[in-house]
Amino acid sequence: MRLSHLQDITAGLGETLSGGQLVGTRGNTGNVLGKNGEKLTPEQLTAGRGAHVDVEIKDSSGRLLSNNEQLTYLKNIKPFGKTTAASTSYTAADVSQFNSSKYNPQTDKDEARVRRYEAFIADKDRIQSDPNADTITLMTLSRNQKDLDQSGNKAYKDINTVVSQMESLNRSIDAYSKNSIFSDKLNPINGLIQNNNPWNTKAQEIQAKLQALVPKVARGVFGEVGVLTDADIANYMKTLPNIKQTADVKDVVQYALLDTLKNSLDSAISVDAATYDISGLV
Repeated sequence: MRLSHLQDITAGLGETLSGGQLVGTRGNTGNVLGKNGEKLTPEQLTAGRGAHVDVEIKDSSGRLLSNNEQLTYLKNIKPFGKTTAASTSYTAADVSQFNSSKYNPQTDKDEARVRRYEAFIADKDRIQSDPNADTITLMTLSRNQKDLDQSGNKAYKDINTVVSQMESLNRSIDAYSKNSIFSDKLNPINGLIQNNNPWNTKAQEIQAKLQALVPKVARGVFGEVGVLTDADIANYMKTLPNIKQTADVKDVVQYALLDTLKNSLDSAISVDAATYDISGLV
């Protein structure tokens, strides 16, 4: 992992980090441009203009991960020394066989396989009871259990739909921001005006996407039931990025919702992995 443009670095090379530890502060060192791609003057840099942090994560072969791959990687980082892992490496065939109701260790003459089965059951029980268990491990160990019912499938589909619609919403907001005729493109006053401007097709497109996203967020993420009132819709709108927010506020709102999505997904996986086969979600 590489963090670029830091003003200060407070962690050392090879240091083991703990949750919440400060590793550095954002800055504008190196090659930093303005929001419109312009080169910043020394005076602007000294004043702190353009301060941010770029995150780059590479796999073991040195390939730079895509934005979605980096997000997945970061979501699955667990605190050092607390993550529960399997004590033995199990093949997909092992997991499928050991989770099958047809397998009976008492009649199995292969003693080595029976020992693997006993280790598997002990690992599975231990991992499923650990709140810090890795979600990928939980999903992998669920292979060949019962199929998810319709309501269970819908929960994961709703979360996936929210992520996809958020990506589409963000692309529209970025396009609006880049093509806006206003110097300060994302701000409450401009956003309010353009939301009510029927001739601004980009603003109306964003509003339509927000309206479509609210029910999925309300029910798929926050567990809302029943008919959404106007007050409900207004409250859930506040959890979504929109053109009435400044760029910094938009990012904070988006990260907060992504964190809620992650927690909702982790919670669903931790519950379902004990009973259902969710290995296909890996």
